[in-house]
Amino acid sequence: MLRLLKKLRKNTKGAAGIEYGFLAALIAMAAIVSMQAVGVSLNTLFDGIASASDAASGDGGGNGGGNGNNGNGNGGGNGNGNNGNGNGNGGSNGGKP
Repeated sequence: MLRLLKKLRKNTKGAAGIEYGFLAALIAMAAIVSMQAVGVSLNTLFDGIASASDAASGDGGGNGGGNGNNGNGNGGGNGNGNNGNGNGNGGSNGGKP
């Protein structure tokens, strides 16, 4: 029995392949964990950019009322919507109905 144990301890055939397999599995697990962490941080980054973009763009629509009496018209209406500024259109028809 002792002779068999000594023989098994000296026999290293296949040990290198198993070690390389364990090493490859360890590298794969480390890569998966790091990619998941990077994916979460990128998702958070892009969500923040999308939120900032949505808040910056908005419907800045405004209506300006023009008074067409005697050809005087002021179409300078200002409207604010979601951090967007818009100038209204209001024109004069030169006092014509």
